[in-house]
Amino acid sequence: MTDPSSDERSGNAHIPTTAPVTDAFVQAGREVLTGLHNVVVSRQVLHDAPVAGGMPCTLDDIKLRFGHHLAALAHGKEPAKVRVLVE
Repeated sequence: MTDPSSDERSGNAHIPTTAPVTDAFVQAGREVLTGLHNVVVSRQVLHDAPVAGGMPCTLDDIKLRFGHHLAALAHGKEPAKVRVLVE
């Protein structure tokens, strides 16, 4: 019986960090990313959208305002495919 190395005893056995990328993997990635819509939003817009109806306001008011703004950004797009990018 051989004595395991200190790396093996500590749970740090060598694990390969790279694996070959298969055509199936690439195709799956393409399918996931197909049809995504990037919507760019400035930080100023993120601030202005919820306060547009005046301040102070209730939590429900701010949720509703921001929800309306997000709906406008995604108009005509499948919501699950929209990705928001903050500048």
